[in-house]
Amino acid sequence: MTHSSAYRRFLWFLALLLLVSCGGHGSGTGSQPDDAVSLIGQVLSVEDMSPVDGGITITVRSDAGAEEILLFPSLFTYPPPDDETLRLYQIVRQLKPGDRIRATGQPAEEGLRLESLVILPPF
Repeated sequence: MTHSSAYRRFLWFLALLLLVSCGGHGSGTGSQPDDAVSLIGQVLSVEDMSPVDGGITITVRSDAGAEEILLFPSLFTYPPPDDETLRLYQIVRQLKPGDRIRATGQPAEEGLRLESLVILPPF
């Protein structure tokens, strides 16, 4: 086996190793798992328990007419929340009843775990 042939095999091995080690992992930013749910609706209430180490519960009436619960986690966690969660918190804390929103999150037993949120302009 010549030197260039061994080198080429080594490069193929590295490429294969890279593909196998990265396969099946989405990027952490901007990607949404297949089971993410999106909704558009009007905020009915905001229960902010963050001052006492809790999360924030947002009740929304979706445009489809269903009442939905959105959940934002406590910020008092270890490890601390990442930058994306802190950016989302800046939007969540502005919410008030009557706001129209577009939200995306992961379904959970108690509601939808919030992943993204946009406050929409009024009709």
